[in-house]
Amino acid sequence: MKTFIFILMLLESNGDPSAVGDNGKAIGCLQIHPVLVYDVNRIANTKYTLNDRLDPVKSQEMAFIYFRHYLGNSAKPEEMARLWNSGPDWKNKKHLTNNYWKKYKKTYYDFCVTLRASQ
Repeated sequence: MKTFIFILMLLESNGDPSAVGDNGKAIGCLQIHPVLVYDVNRIANTKYTLNDRLDPVKSQEMAFIYFRHYLGNSAKPEEMARLWNSGPDWKNKKHLTNNYWKKYKKTYYDFCVTLRASQ
């Protein structure tokens, strides 16, 4: 799951912890929306704040909680990408997440190519 989240950070913000997107709604390296923070706090009885989205470590913690809650410990990258893009109801909106899944795979591929070239 750590590799998945690393690639997700590259896709969402190129790893920029101060990134702002989606008209100011998505913040941080993982481009977390407020609804995800509230959902994670509800799920895990935590007290993450909206400012915690600017902290890469806390953002990753929230992502781990979110993925484990909705997908369990044996989630596949495709399921995680679609969930991240569309939310808990992603299975009913799978067609809306096709482009995001393609972008994730391309980001992963590009990272692997760059890694191989640097060796």
